[in-house]
Amino acid sequence: MIAFIRTNLSGLVCFRVKFNRFLHRFQSKMSHSRPTFNDKVIIITGSSSGIGEEIAVHLCSLGANITITGRNADRLRNVRNRCLSFSTTDKILEVIADVNKDDDLDRILQETLKKFGKLDVLVNNAGIYKITPIECPDYMQLYDELFRTNLRSVVYLTKISTPYLIQTKGNIVNISSVASYKPAPTNTLYAMTKCALDMFTKSLALELGKNGVRCNAINPAAIRTPIFDKLESSALNTELMVEAAKRSYPLGRIGEPEDCANAVAYLASDQAAFINGVCLLVDGGSVYTNLIMPDNS
Repeated sequence: MIAFIRTNLSGLVCFRVKFNRFLHRFQSKMSHSRPTFNDKVIIITGSSSGIGEEIAVHLCSLGANITITGRNADRLRNVRNRCLSFSTTDKILEVIADVNKDDDLDRILQETLKKFGKLDVLVNNAGIYKITPIECPDYMQLYDELFRTNLRSVVYLTKISTPYLIQTKGNIVNISSVASYKPAPTNTLYAMTKCALDMFTKSLALELGKNGVRCNAINPAAIRTPIFDKLESSALNTELMVEAAKRSYPLGRIGEPEDCANAVAYLASDQAAFINGVCLLVDGGSVYTNLIMPDNS
């Protein structure tokens, strides 16, 4: 009887040891299933609405210290309030700034360093979209505007941030577009800026890799944001783009800001430590189809 009890106790102890090992491995795996950014400092430009807003909220929910930027103080405060659902005021910095002004870009970086002491990730999200047929009278003015906002601001902020990213062996995530893969009429200028941004991303990946700094981009297709409603075209409002995506995207839906935020979080995290120079399509497979755009006539 005693031998029987000893045998069963031994078996129970062995089972508990094995179970605890399994539980530890399971918990460890689960803890790494989502990227974490505890103690990381991240700048997200153009984060007062749309994709940038969702990136900021998502990274905040994963533990990041974030700098959010934009020109509209009220919108920026709304984003801050959303972030406070996951974080505390000491982990969120608001900077009202215009990325078209070098002094403002300098201030974004310096205020971040003053508050947090370092920089781990730069998310270059700020950008604009405009319909630009080659025959429009102000084509060259639009050229200057789009390149200044979508490209020059990115290059300038990246340049001044690079020494600090080298210190932390951080990384850069640029928000590009499927437009760099796929030409479309009346879209020449925007597409050109995004093609240039993709090459900037890939070239920096080679240049900064030796310093342990990665550089990647995401290339979204149509995403459900207010950007289409700001266009001077009744044929490209958000509702019509949603319907066009339902008809033409392989997944049968338009993209959501959360789709972009998840992709950015992955590329910026240690889970993507061996991913460098990638321009990641976040497009539901639409690049491989003939998207039926709303009639713009």
